[in-house]
Amino acid sequence: MDYFNQEERLKQRNFADFRDRILRNIIVFCVNNQISKNKASFIGVIFLVIACVINPFKYYWLVAIFLFFYLFFDAVDGGIARYTNTASKNGSVIDIICDQLGVVLLTASAMYFYNVDNIASLLYASSYIAFIILVVYLNQQNIRTLPFIRVKYIFYALYIISPFIGVETIYYFVCFFSIYYSGMFLFFIRYFI
Repeated sequence: MDYFNQEERLKQRNFADFRDRILRNIIVFCVNNQISKNKASFIGVIFLVIACVINPFKYYWLVAIFLFFYLFFDAVDGGIARYTNTASKNGSVIDIICDQLGVVLLTASAMYFYNVDNIASLLYASSYIAFIILVVYLNQQNIRTLPFIRVKYIFYALYIISPFIGVETIYYFVCFFSIYYSGMFLFFIRYFI
């Protein structure tokens, strides 16, 4: 279960194989220490939650470290599943949920710490998640979709550097991409009509 079309899926598998080779020792360490793919996903979410409650104006470097570990465990969980041959649709659902929580929780954190407009933030997070759910569904139905822009990692980086470049950057970002993902959702929903 994923949100890649056929061409992107092949590139993603090649990248996953490359990443698994680099992280092989860590993946083996996790497996040997009873850290399953789902535990790795949940450990990543714990790092995400910690990153979201830390004041980025005072401790941006801690936010960056905890977000790094969130992303790190997001990379490791799939490697554990492939290494132990335990990949499943249920595991994929958990992985996608844990993966997309970053957008939701960091958006909420941006609303709190950066005072980013609530409506723009809610539209961004909800349109992004709705669009990803739609694309996952379309891919499961083998309905070909057009390529689209994925910006969550850019959003994470903006969240970390906003104290230095100005918090209005996040506001403009969420405004633009709430329009983009809402439009893409409406464009892709035509597959149901």
